[in-house]
Amino acid sequence: MSWKLGFFIISALAIGLSLQSQAYAQDVMTATTNLTADSTTPTPSTTMSRKDEIKNRLKGNTLNSMTTEDKSSEKTASNAAMSELRRTRKAEIEKLRLENKSEMAAKKAEFEEQLKTLKDETKKQIAEKISERLTTSNTNATNRMFEVIDKLNEIMLKIESKIDNAKTNGIDTTVQDAGVQNAKSAIEAASDAITEQAAKEYIITVGDDTTLRSDVETIVSQQKQDLRTTYELVRSAKQAVRQVAKSLKDLLKTTMNSGAEATTSAMPNTVASPVALPVQ
Repeated sequence: MSWKLGFFIISALAIGLSLQSQAYAQDVMTATTNLTADSTTPTPSTTMSRKDEIKNRLKGNTLNSMTTEDKSSEKTASNAAMSELRRTRKAEIEKLRLENKSEMAAKKAEFEEQLKTLKDETKKQIAEKISERLTTSNTNATNRMFEVIDKLNEIMLKIESKIDNAKTNGIDTTVQDAGVQNAKSAIEAASDAITEQAAKEYIITVGDDTTLRSDVETIVSQQKQDLRTTYELVRSAKQAVRQVAKSLKDLLKTTMNSGAEATTSAMPNTVASPVALPVQ
């Protein structure tokens, strides 16, 4: 009986030690899991969330965001500014035409007298129609160029708004500020040139029946050259606006990416240290 009792006691001790070891191992696994769960290693979703936050901030959706009422007020102010610009422009054109009124009236009277000297009635009618067409084509061409200028001015208002928002968020916009000034100067130069062109009137100087064709070609060629020169300034303004828009886009994109990377690198990549089992 003594040896059976001894065997039973030894078996009980072995079972107890086994259960204790399993419980301890479970505690170690739980501790390791908790440490790993507390680690601040950023996941892709965390990084993307931060990137989206920065993107929204730069767009003005998080910091300094405008309410619907603010946006409506800004649009109203923009429309009012554009309307005032058009009124001023129209007044300038009328002023230039008024200044040249006497000269243009004299040229028109001279043109009418020259037409009377033509013997071919068909040529007279053609010359009159071409004279009217020159006025219409000049008006249509300058109106289209003014529409481009108006669109560029609207784009510049948006660009300046985004630059102001970037400055508020601590972004250096020195390069973009210079680009804005350059674009504004280009737009102003183009607008002034269009205004002068719109005020011009093209009167044919008629010689006689034999020179009428060349007389018409001369004035038509002059108008085409004037319009081409004016449009080159409009093209330069478009390029200047495109450049500052691209510069701003690149700046915001770079800032957004660098902000996300800085956030990721600032997060400590903590890894749970191995836990040593105590020696029993």
